[in-house]
Amino acid sequence: MSFTTFEQADREAKKREAKRNPFASEMSMRDYFAAKAMQGFASDPDWRVDMGPEETARAAYTQADAMLKAREV
Repeated sequence: MSFTTFEQADREAKKREAKRNPFASEMSMRDYFAAKAMQGFASDPDWRVDMGPEETARAAYTQADAMLKAREV
């Protein structure tokens, strides 16, 4: 399955999850991957402490986007 944008991938993932589990949260796979990346960043003592929370969040979503793209291959 190929999507033009990650937003489309998020919407489709939410639709599939809603069909499977009507009580599912609004968290997409992209959000889940970003949360996991954020956990990794927070647990790494060598993570760039000069980055603020907004920059770290952007880095987490950049990592999540790369993970989603890798799934398409």
